[in-house]
Amino acid sequence: MKLRKLILAAILSAMSIVLNEFVSIRIPPSNTIFTISLGVIPIFFIAYYCGFIYSTISAVIIDVLGWLLGGTSSPFNIGFTLNALLSGLILGLVLHFKNQLSTKKGRIIILVIESLLTIITIPVFIYFFNKFGLESKYDLNNVALIISSLGIAFNLMFIMYSLVLPKNEDVNAVNLGFQIYQIVVSLLLTPLWVHILYGTNYISLWSMRLISVPFLTIVYSMIVLLILKSLTKIYKAGHYDEK
Repeated sequence: MKLRKLILAAILSAMSIVLNEFVSIRIPPSNTIFTISLGVIPIFFIAYYCGFIYSTISAVIIDVLGWLLGGTSSPFNIGFTLNALLSGLILGLVLHFKNQLSTKKGRIIILVIESLLTIITIPVFIYFFNKFGLESKYDLNNVALIISSLGIAFNLMFIMYSLVLPKNEDVNAVNLGFQIYQIVVSLLLTPLWVHILYGTNYISLWSMRLISVPFLTIVYSMIVLLILKSLTKIYKAGHYDEK
């Protein structure tokens, strides 16, 4: 059993490195606000099939190997390795306790987290954006208002998305896992490491990611749920053929 998990984790880790390297979508392509990187998807499946210990260790190995295979063109930053560790740990722990997430409780937790993100961060963002005069650094007029409006719109879209999904533990775990991952890693920590590494203003980096958290949560959640659904159908079809 352990050997199977090791082999599966190794295969999915290799897939993650390839996806991180070659499959990333920048939105918008120029002056990128956020990037959709599919490398986290295999990490989720390591957590799903092998457990949080495997996903945490695998995520760290993926980060280090990815940096080495990339030719070490950029300086190594332990902060991004911490990001990787947390991604495997967060997704793994949420999946580990998914049976304890009753359908109603799990959905309420997700909606509360997302609602608090909107209620708290939008005013804070507008305050710091105006305080540091960051609007002058962008071409858009009233950019603070535009980004805040987009943030609210995407948050409401995520809430609607969560409400229409089927009610089961897997769906709750997928949504909650990617939501916490996005908030901790993408919204809070990544801008900090970029600021330390390159001296870029933390508030501007953080604020532009405000709209990406709910959007990317929906994207990753949809991809994972579609794959899980397909794998379930394949398993059931194979199980039926054996009979």
